[in-house]
Amino acid sequence: MDTATRRGLEVYLLGPLRVVVDGRELDVAAWKSKRAVTLFKYLITRCGERVPRDVLVELLWPESDDGDKSTHNLHTVIYYLRRTLEPGLGRYQEQRFLRQAHGLYWIEPGAPVWTDAEEFRWLVRRADGLRHRDPVEALELYRRALALYRDDFCSEDLYEDWAVTVRERFREMYFAAALQAAQLMVDIENDVAGGGGAWRAAPGPGAFPGGAHPAHTGFFLPAGRDRAGGP
Repeated sequence: MDTATRRGLEVYLLGPLRVVVDGRELDVAAWKSKRAVTLFKYLITRCGERVPRDVLVELLWPESDDGDKSTHNLHTVIYYLRRTLEPGLGRYQEQRFLRQAHGLYWIEPGAPVWTDAEEFRWLVRRADGLRHRDPVEALELYRRALALYRDDFCSEDLYEDWAVTVRERFREMYFAAALQAAQLMVDIENDVAGGGGAWRAAPGPGAFPGGAHPAHTGFFLPAGRDRAGGP
């Protein structure tokens, strides 16, 4: 489907943030509220999960001891984010994406909403389940997943505490998928060079010492030497 005809919310989190609403990409760098950017990333990462107000206040104003002021500020950020995502929304129209009720806030998953992070996760899990029964299909799914991984999760937020655990989880998933893809390329296509290339293409600054996952030396290099007839 052509991007211009798509409806809904598309969010790219694997690498610098990109947000597309109904086929129109928003200029995230121009958002006046940086807290709105943080709030959006936090909620979209937990799409469908209802997050209490207090959690969001602590996320955005961790040093504040004025609960009333922080709550007011949160409402201001929420309003800004809603108007940014849907600037043409009428006064009494229900917001499609950002919802709230009883002090809880969430991104409505049925909007529809698509993120590269969830697509990546789904592709890897699907490939993992198929790699023994249908290795050819599994390899294709791994390739599609790896192509989505432009860089680490929220790569511009290296020092945001909330993102660290999520980033590490996706990074580990990426390296595991790269290893499986490399193994399948060798086993199915006898493509040692291609398998090594898939492995070395792993993005992210300093993911592992020396640029290699610990499992790499345990599997891929010995396999490559065996097939290449090396010592």
